[in-house]
Amino acid sequence: PQKPCTDSFHTITGTVLKDDVVIGGDEGVSSAGAVMTTFDQISVINAANGLIIRKEPQNAGLTSTSRTTNSLVSNFQAVAFDSENEAASFDHCATSGGYTQNSAMEDYVPGGDFVTNALTAPFPLGPCLVYQPSTSPLASAGVGASSIPVAVGANVLYQYNPDGTLSTMPLWTSAGFPCGEPLSVAGDGGAPVVINQDCADVAAQHLNVASMGCASPY
Repeated sequence: PQKPCTDSFHTITGTVLKDDVVIGGDEGVSSAGAVMTTFDQISVINAANGLIIRKEPQNAGLTSTSRTTNSLVSNFQAVAFDSENEAASFDHCATSGGYTQNSAMEDYVPGGDFVTNALTAPFPLGPCLVYQPSTSPLASAGVGASSIPVAVGANVLYQYNPDGTLSTMPLWTSAGFPCGEPLSVAGDGGAPVVINQDCADVAAQHLNVASMGCASPY
């Protein structure tokens, strides 16, 4: 079989990743040759490398393109935004310091015309991880539809409707993170055990939502 399949009917195009947060790891986000992909309002925090767009040899037959907007890479070790072997662009993106004293640390590779409206001033995140507090310079430093100011970096605030559209219902509430319907399964000895609720405390315990000095987003 042909690798890759260059038949447009069988090629996935136009993928959009928006308001995603990655904490830690070797590469925050990696694309190996996607077609017409958009990365918007992505936050990569404490990863060795940030957003890596690198077309692999097996995808040489594809016309790979991607666009990254309003995204943030913070406390990285090597490269924040990297594009190799494909047409990629970075607009209204921000970098904020590496977590090691690495003289080879770079914000953009290769840079040049691929990068527009780069935000290079220090943008300390403080304890906030999944949204930009209103006091942050990044809270309105990006540009959205119709040139409306938006946050640079993820702003994960509201739940999605079953049809995939964004609602106005807060995601972070005093009731805890919405983990989905509880499931009852047989535990050791046959006694019923309720599962699927372990994520309820993820907001305050792991993501510093309205805790650890990060103000509530609402």
